[in-house]
Amino acid sequence: LFEQKNGASYNMYQKNIQQILELYNKGSNLKFVVIASCHSEECGEIFRQAGVEHVIDQLGPKIEDVAAIEFSRTFYGAVFNAQQISICKAFASAKETLNSKFSSEIADKY
Repeated sequence: LFEQKNGASYNMYQKNIQQILELYNKGSNLKFVVIASCHSEECGEIFRQAGVEHVIDQLGPKIEDVAAIEFSRTFYGAVFNAQQISICKAFASAKETLNSKFSSEIADKY
């Protein structure tokens, strides 16, 4: 289920996502996808099967907004800083931040 610009919902199925990826990812350098949604592991698997190198999804039930914001702030801050840190190191840094500010239970949902 995706949200449209007007806020209405739009059903997006596995075959739709696969078609979009096949159309736009040929020869592309799509390195990572972050799916900011609870229970997003099935959607993440679609991107993995399409060959996306790094897929970050959320396992299980709702993650509090404050924790999701902190993860995103830390992850994207690391990815897009001038030192060009790797996706894996940025991910580890974001999880470490969640672990120290919240709990390992929350960090392990990523």
